Amino acid sequence: MSKFLVFGLFIYLFGVSLLSKPNDNGFKDNAVFIELVGQTVGFFSINVDYRYNPNFSFRIGFGLSLGYTIPISLNYISHENLSHHFEFGLGLTYGKFATINIFGGSSEPVDALIPTAFIGYRYQPKKGGLFFRVGFTPWFRINKLTNFDREGGYTTKYNIEFIPVGGISLGYCF
Repeated sequence: MSKFLVFGLFIYLFGVSLLSKPNDNGFKDNAVFIELVGQTVGFFSINVDYRYNPNFSFRIGFGLSLGYTIPISLNYISHENLSHHFEFGLGLTYGKFATINIFGGSSEPVDALIPTAFIGYRYQPKKGGLFFRVGFTPWFRINKLTNFDREGGYTTKYNIEFIPVGGISLGYCF
């Protein structure tokens, strides 16, 4: 339940950020694209990117892997008047993943909330058309480790695992 609360809060904060300065630099505001690997935490995703400000965009998508994923991110875009951009983004990907039971029994799906990032190149022409992104898209997995001692007590630690991944996106701006 707490994963849904964090995910909902993240979406709410993105929604509030959409009310900031409008995109008045002449760029087409919307893009639809397919991303291979990347922030989808899976094989591919179909996404919508809304450039609500000359330097910021919001992205949400739906992906498939061993289950489904919903990646969302907030992105900073450099060079607001050019077609070639440096892009930096932070996001969260919610996923419901199938687990594989090597002993043959049935397995319950697992919910996960995975922090992601994007650092890379973005091509978005001012008048619309081809949309392209390529970059480094690391995932961060947070593991909860509980150690039990002989006296019946325990300690809990959190370990952040860095998973280096890349991604490529291709789509259309309108």
